[in-house]
Amino acid sequence: MESGRKVSEQSALDLDTYFKTDGCFHRMWKLINDVELQTFLPPGFTEYAEREKKASSVRVFSALLVNGLFRSDQYARSIIDIKSGAGDRY
Repeated sequence: MESGRKVSEQSALDLDTYFKTDGCFHRMWKLINDVELQTFLPPGFTEYAEREKKASSVRVFSALLVNGLFRSDQYARSIIDIKSGAGDRY
């Protein structure tokens, strides 16, 4: 599923059985097939996904935000204020 390949009807039925969803996955599978929904991946995504499978770690770089453990309460509050338009005071 994560590789972007179509899910089989049997997989949808198996998911319904495992998660006890009363046919939810099968209904979604049917809708997708009825509408002939096509998933288009951005250029390079397939190669990225292949490399991610083999990776022992993943690093995320962001020029504007500090990710993960380096966040502090004050940093998070200032980011929320900036996004809401109140960040002029920082």
